[in-house]
Amino acid sequence: MERLFGTAKEYHNLRYTRLRGKSKMEATLGLTLACLNMKKYSKIMAGIVFLVCLKVIISRPIVITIVKEKTSWINIPVCLQSEIARIF
Repeated sequence: MERLFGTAKEYHNLRYTRLRGKSKMEATLGLTLACLNMKKYSKIMAGIVFLVCLKVIISRPIVITIVKEKTSWINIPVCLQSEIARIF
């Protein structure tokens, strides 16, 4: 908990108040902490995606293709933790 407030104070301009009124400061603090929570959850979800990619890579053979012509990347599944397209 202390790390969250330290990060907010250091990197999100909450060391000193710049607004007048308790309600305005509560709104600013609430938005800042909500953004920090979303950042934390995105890191957690990235870890889950990475674990899913590892399970797929371990359980199935990998076919790596190098695309030399323009194609639609929407239809090709790509593991988020790598820069190489992996078609399953």
